[in-house]
Amino acid sequence: MGPDTIASQCVKVTEEEQELLCGTGTRTVHMPVSNCEVGGGIAPVPAMIRAGMEVALGTDGYVNDFFAVMREAFLIHKASEESTEVMSARDVFRMATEFGAGAMGLKDCGRLLPGFQADFAVCGDAFPTPLMAGNLLDQLVVHGKSQCVTDVSVGGRLRLEAGTLTGLDEAGIHTRMRECAGDFWQGVR
Repeated sequence: MGPDTIASQCVKVTEEEQELLCGTGTRTVHMPVSNCEVGGGIAPVPAMIRAGMEVALGTDGYVNDFFAVMREAFLIHKASEESTEVMSARDVFRMATEFGAGAMGLKDCGRLLPGFQADFAVCGDAFPTPLMAGNLLDQLVVHGKSQCVTDVSVGGRLRLEAGTLTGLDEAGIHTRMRECAGDFWQGVR
């Protein structure tokens, strides 16, 4: 246990185990869609946040649209705790960005600040209500879809521009991903 360890899922952790994770600086990643898919339960993320843990948001591949993962994290804990006060859009967005970068050990990512990598996505305004400073994160978390993303910058370089990948071999990437997945499933048998 410690900063070099990533604890994934953490569905059945006790208060004592949460204290251990927090006290040792162990990085924690919440995967709400994966947990639901396997019937594993709901991680006590609101309690972890209240305890001071920086819980990241992740996926193990069951759902790869990260907007869907954010929406699930936003909604499932409200239902579980029967309260609209838990898991604000701001908390969920930080889990997906700042805390996600921290879980991966990236020191200069996850926030749009001077000295940080210029990593960001631009979304078209296809939201059901007008965007305002006070509802931007709510709109992104609740109504965002990967199809709304028009541009993506990674380290200050545009990797998606006007909906088209730039500087990347998309067909080659898909081929390699399928090969890796095939190798994985061969090992499962």
